[in-house]
Amino acid sequence: MNKTMRTVIVHLSILFFPVALLAQDKPVMQLSLQQAKDYAIQNSYEAKGAVIDIKQADKDIWMATARLLPQVNADVSFNNFIDLATVILPASFAGNNPITGEPNATEPIEAKFGQNYSMDVGGTASQVLFNGSYIIGLRGAKGLQKLQNSKGNMINYNVAAAAEQNYYTALVAVENVAILSSNLKNLEKTLTETTALFQNGFAEQMDVDQIDLLVTNMRTQISMATRQAEAAKNLLKYTIGLDVDTEVTLTDGLETMWKTADPEKLLTQEFAVEKNINYDIVNQDVKMHKYLTQLEQAKYMPTLSAFYSYKQQAFGNELNFFSSNGKWYPNSLWGISLHIPIWDNLGNLASIQKAKLEEQRKRDQLFNVKEGLKLKYKTSKDSYVSAMEQLANAERGLKLAQSIRATILVKYNEGMSTSMDLTQAENQLAQAQGDYINKLFATMDAKLSLSRSFEQ
Repeated sequence: MNKTMRTVIVHLSILFFPVALLAQDKPVMQLSLQQAKDYAIQNSYEAKGAVIDIKQADKDIWMATARLLPQVNADVSFNNFIDLATVILPASFAGNNPITGEPNATEPIEAKFGQNYSMDVGGTASQVLFNGSYIIGLRGAKGLQKLQNSKGNMINYNVAAAAEQNYYTALVAVENVAILSSNLKNLEKTLTETTALFQNGFAEQMDVDQIDLLVTNMRTQISMATRQAEAAKNLLKYTIGLDVDTEVTLTDGLETMWKTADPEKLLTQEFAVEKNINYDIVNQDVKMHKYLTQLEQAKYMPTLSAFYSYKQQAFGNELNFFSSNGKWYPNSLWGISLHIPIWDNLGNLASIQKAKLEEQRKRDQLFNVKEGLKLKYKTSKDSYVSAMEQLANAERGLKLAQSIRATILVKYNEGMSTSMDLTQAENQLAQAQGDYINKLFATMDAKLSLSRSFEQ
């Protein structure tokens, strides 16, 4: 190797060595189910949007409150009269000559009044003494704040449930890879033993080919399952608001979580539809529409307000308002204003009737939601019981498949069973393993669906 080539290699090594170290030091995030749910509530797009809605509702309350508080404004104005207004006065305004007694003017007199400059500085204060719309608006803003808080809680429930469901999905995919990898290890061991038997004349080529085909198929399935597991993890990371490039390891297992679950407690828990958060949100929406009806009715109420105004005025032909010779003239007043609606061609009455109809629509929706939640609870409960029964059958089927496979393998090694029998036993075991994992996932999903009936 010449000197130039060695120099290039050294420089390339220096350039890429830090990158290699960074790749090796890339952290792996340990993620339990509870951590995934908590992370989703803090970082998911939906949860962040709910926080903004709640903050906006807080601002709406202050906006409504501010309308009922004193309002103070200051005003400053400056005027430069380029041409003062001309006033035409009758000739008699000039009077008569005191000596001759004759009029001093025979034509109308052109006169200009005022100064070239003027300036006003002042302020006004006003206070609403009574305004029905403002009062109802404040109540509605407080109701909206409560509604947004409930919606925020519901979004947190939805986000956590989505995270839990996707966590289960990722676990199933990861568990599937582990099961297939374990089966591949057993098959490779069987292939090695069968090959040795064939080489010593105790097995046929077809037996070797049959097991080899099983190994090949199993490797293909593992490759597909690995990609599916990665896709499931990426979906989980996206759901909880985590960077999809972050490496994660799921620390909980389906079987572990199922063993720690308490199905009996969930099945015997009393269901109160009025405490369900979905019912509560629609019920609050009904109250909000009641406020809207009252808001329309308040438009027929009088409004009463008081005000006070104070200002200083200055005039002059020169810009010397703030000099020692400048003179300011005060002007102040206060008053009360009463506005009484009398006739609007029944336009507002139509608005009230329309608001009442919309309020009735919301009441009908509340009844529909109530019955729908009751139906969903009963359906979810039945589905959970059915899923547990199917899981028990799948678990029994898995144990039988494992027992059959172990028996066939012993017979195969003793020459009392064929490779076809072993192939069939392996396929039955793989099917039973997949069925058990799927039934376990379905049971956990049914448990999640039932538990959502008790969200408050």
